[in-house]
Amino acid sequence: MAVRQLNVFVENKSGAVAQITELLSANQIDIRAMVLADTPDYGILRLIVSDTDKAVAVLEAEHIITKVIGITIVRIKNEHGGLSRVLAILRDNNISIEYMYAFVAVSGEEAFAALRFENKEAALHVLNEHNVPILHSEME
Repeated sequence: MAVRQLNVFVENKSGAVAQITELLSANQIDIRAMVLADTPDYGILRLIVSDTDKAVAVLEAEHIITKVIGITIVRIKNEHGGLSRVLAILRDNNISIEYMYAFVAVSGEEAFAALRFENKEAALHVLNEHNVPILHSEME
């Protein structure tokens, strides 16, 4: 199963993110991970949800603009320096990261980083070569 990230374009106004999370909740769609990036006029809410297709349908029915993209998720030991080691591997191999966000599993034993790369094929090769566990990866 590949991870598909849902990008939602959000107006920069009070309650806009709450409206989105309420719509998802009302439709039994669970949020697994979320990050919000903003600009002066709008925000981009990046989500990993339990049912991407249903989330798109629910949000677009309310005239909320969405886009689904493929991302790579790597498993990281939840310990001091775990993320730093993975990022050093990417840096040392000249792999550019467009953006990323990280989160910890409920158990607290594992962490994960969701990454979008400038050159995904090269990034996957380097990660595999260095035995970095790739949870899911979707070819675009």
